[in-house]
Amino acid sequence: MLIRAAYQKTGRMRFLAHLDLARTMHRAIARADIPIAYSEGFNPQPRVGFGPPVALGVEGLEEWVDLTLTRVMAPEDLLQGMNAALTEGLAFSRAFELPKRAASLGSRIRWARYRAEPLSAPPIPPEKIASALAGATLEINKRSKKGDTVVDVRDRVRELALDGRALQALLACGPEKSLGILDLMCHLTDLENAAVLAGYRVVRQKLYADAGGVPIPIDELPDESHA
Repeated sequence: MLIRAAYQKTGRMRFLAHLDLARTMHRAIARADIPIAYSEGFNPQPRVGFGPPVALGVEGLEEWVDLTLTRVMAPEDLLQGMNAALTEGLAFSRAFELPKRAASLGSRIRWARYRAEPLSAPPIPPEKIASALAGATLEINKRSKKGDTVVDVRDRVRELALDGRALQALLACGPEKSLGILDLMCHLTDLENAAVLAGYRVVRQKLYADAGGVPIPIDELPDESHA
């Protein structure tokens, strides 16, 4: 049996790295006595498939995970068990059964919606957003362990606007191309990652698949019917 479930990662849990999140989920699955299936081989692992990791320090209001079970289990029982076993800041909100051969989350997710609400930092000037959207290119400086790289990310920004004082963005979030909200925020504010996270509440609100060029919520995919 395959179940797809949505969960939140908020509060202090936003600083939980993805590998630590996976370990926490695996322990909760064991405590909740979820009949999880395991991979084969020398070191069997729980068959739990996560969506793309949310950046450290960014909250996730609708993250997704696929769980392969060894027997039938009502999705609502899985939710109840997991929520009883998890700590504050991690909570499941809904779940549904998938067809056995449903496509994985990694092969489906293509877009992510973010909101950045100013706390101690000023709102992003409208002219910064207008400038980012005006040109055929949008070059930003992306930092990694290998060093700094200038990347044109214009085709990775689908929507970018102010909603009152908050920034709203719909950004690419797929295996072929992606853009992290913190990279974009650093470009728009001229701040470093830590300063962005200190000055704004940054939230990943929703993840989307792509259907004919149109973003579609993960739980509304037409070929993966559920109750």
